Amino acid sequence: MKKHIPILLLLSCMITTPFLYASDLAPMLGSWQCTAQAEIALPINAGKPLKMIETYTVMTTADGISEGDDSTIFYFPSGEKLMPIEVISHSKARYRLQGDTLKLLVLTWELREGRIAPKERADFITSMLGKNAPAAARSQFGAKIDRMAEDFAETIAKSFQARIGKESSMPFRLITTGAGKIEKTFGSGPKAVTHRCVRLSN
Repeated sequence: MKKHIPILLLLSCMITTPFLYASDLAPMLGSWQCTAQAEIALPINAGKPLKMIETYTVMTTADGISEGDDSTIFYFPSGEKLMPIEVISHSKARYRLQGDTLKLLVLTWELREGRIAPKERADFITSMLGKNAPAAARSQFGAKIDRMAEDFAETIAKSFQARIGKESSMPFRLITTGAGKIEKTFGSGPKAVTHRCVRLSN
């Protein structure tokens, strides 16, 4: 994720304050690579939970600005199979911390690409059509799922872009787990999502 707002964070809704940032969120400053996974209910899937795995790089500065690149794979049901749709984005936000509540003002959110995850695309086509499917059938089906992935990503993008200029908030916990390692937990209870991050070398 190279300066972005994590998708799982946006899906959960949050926010923060610059003058409190340097002291209270100091462990987050600098460049990090983070991962997170969760199940999120989206309107696009009739409110049913979708498994998500997110990887991102993010740079956060002392004024509370966080910017980065994100790759999130959504495992979308297609018949009895799960189709891995990868949404690649770039975003920027301003954070404030008020007690145990993190607040997020979305400044930008840009869709870079929506596609079937490359490593899993061929396997998915084979699982749906079988190993002996004709090349023409595989090509036609591949084009169909590529369009589905693009449409899905556009829907996600519209939802996130509608948040630009708006603030949201949620419970937040930040802990240091080792040298150059932190965990950021957004939300509370069974719906809480933890992002595990490793500091990138300068």
